Amino acid sequence: GYYSINEYKITEGSTSAVDVAWFKDKKQKFPLFIIEIESTSTNGMTYNPTKIFSKDNTTFEKPLFMFQVVLTKGQDSEKFEDLKNQFGKFNYRIYRFSLEEEIISFTIDLEKKFFKLTFISFSLINLFTINFFFI
Repeated sequence: GYYSINEYKITEGSTSAVDVAWFKDKKQKFPLFIIEIESTSTNGMTYNPTKIFSKDNTTFEKPLFMFQVVLTKGQDSEKFEDLKNQFGKFNYRIYRFSLEEEIISFTIDLEKKFFKLTFISFSLINLFTINFFFI
């Protein structure tokens, strides 16, 4: 299974936290996935991907994927395109939950990411097992 923490502090002693951090297990130091939830579209929402992707890798390892969800209001703002263009290359997506198709996209993307991770883990275990028995 997986393990999640709400309001997870990015680094020890930091005031910056993410809304939801998902881990493979409780021993893992850095999250596999991060979800940031915004109640409305504001200029401040640009800080959430920035606080993740601007950290040095020795301080905070980047997640496999970051999801940002905006629940209501300001759904037609150009902020969405700006965030997609700036952070999309870092395994980041933003979803507007006022649009039904984006709720569906979020659900599908979340399932795909977990399936891909599970498949990769399973493949590595099988590869190790096959190599172990044939060496």
